[in-house]
Amino acid sequence: MGAFAVSGVLHDLGMRGMGRGSDTLSVVGFFLMHGVGVTMEHAWKLATGRRVGGVIGWLWIVPWFFLSGHLLVDVWARRGLIGSEFLPEAYRPTTLFLNWISRENE
Repeated sequence: MGAFAVSGVLHDLGMRGMGRGSDTLSVVGFFLMHGVGVTMEHAWKLATGRRVGGVIGWLWIVPWFFLSGHLLVDVWARRGLIGSEFLPEAYRPTTLFLNWISRENE
């Protein structure tokens, strides 16, 4: 759980460092929820002797991610980070990749 808490605090500090403020409980809560999920998967393995996987694993992770994901996405939206430009256009990975491909095809 400690690694998830540290990750949450670092993401919270990163948002504050961009001058947009933050919502510490939601940001750290998002990452802590993943720690809870890992703990539940470990309990499942201890109880059944099998890892969570396959279709059952997919049915487990997708709802878990979407149910906890709204915590972080909501903070991003309220703080204006969804529409922000993290990288200048010329340095975005997709732009760099497409420029590289177009040079290879010339």
